[in-house]
Amino acid sequence: MRQTYDLISEKIEAKIPELPSSFSDYRIGFLSDFHLGPFVPHEWVEAGISAIRNQSVDLLVLGGDYIGVPDSRIARLFGDYRNSRFSSIAESDLALRIFSDVTDLLSMLSPPDGIIAVFGNHEHRNSPRDCIK
Repeated sequence: MRQTYDLISEKIEAKIPELPSSFSDYRIGFLSDFHLGPFVPHEWVEAGISAIRNQSVDLLVLGGDYIGVPDSRIARLFGDYRNSRFSSIAESDLALRIFSDVTDLLSMLSPPDGIIAVFGNHEHRNSPRDCIK
């Protein structure tokens, strides 16, 4: 039975006719849905980042939902609080702190062709324009 914290790693090979030979063995990594925050410890995100680093990808694509800010104080009280790092942060500062930590974690990666990222619904709900360094 899968748990919410199970890391899913899958290798997919795509054969694309007429693709230039310079893309032979080109590796694209994809990470998504970290939901780093009170309910997700840094170690889980670090495991995903390590898995990508070990694959030596040429390009990294990030699919959003990097942060997990509880929607209310009730969620914080009754949720499975697994990351004490955010327990003493004021609710008004929580998104900024989580974004900062995600940025620090992702700085461990530097694929040769860069990183492409989009925001997910969790970022849109938490004003990413105000939080990005």
